[in-house]
Amino acid sequence: MTTDELRAKFEAHFSQPPYEWEFVRLSATSAWPDRYSPYYMQCAWEGWQAAYASRDAEVEALRKDAERWRSLVAENNKGRHGKFRICWLDSSREGFITTDGVSCDGKDEEAIVRIFDAAMREESK
Repeated sequence: MTTDELRAKFEAHFSQPPYEWEFVRLSATSAWPDRYSPYYMQCAWEGWQAAYASRDAEVEALRKDAERWRSLVAENNKGRHGKFRICWLDSSREGFITTDGVSCDGKDEEAIVRIFDAAMREESK
C-alpha cells in the first residue's frame, strides 16, 4: 500500500464519528512540510503508519514460518506416502502436525498452533 493510499484510509477513518477531524496539512514551504496541524493529528498519523509497518512485519514473519513448514514437510516426507506425523506437540502426544495440517485429537486447534509457534520461536533463539 502506498503512503497516499494509507493516508487516505487514515483520513477516512478519523473523519468519521466519533472523531470527525477536519484535516489541515502544513504547506510544503512550512517549517514542518506536509505534517498535520494540530500536533495530535500528526502523532495519530505516525502511529497509524507504525501499526501498518508492524502488521506488515508480522505478515512477513508468518510467511517465512509457512515456508519453513513446507520445507519440513517436504524433507520429512521424501519417499513416504500418505500422512506422516512431523512432530508431537506435547509430552502427552496429543496433537500433531501432519502433511494435511493440524490434528487436534480433541484439543483446541488454535492452542496446538500456539504450542507449535512457541516451539519454533524457542528453536530460533
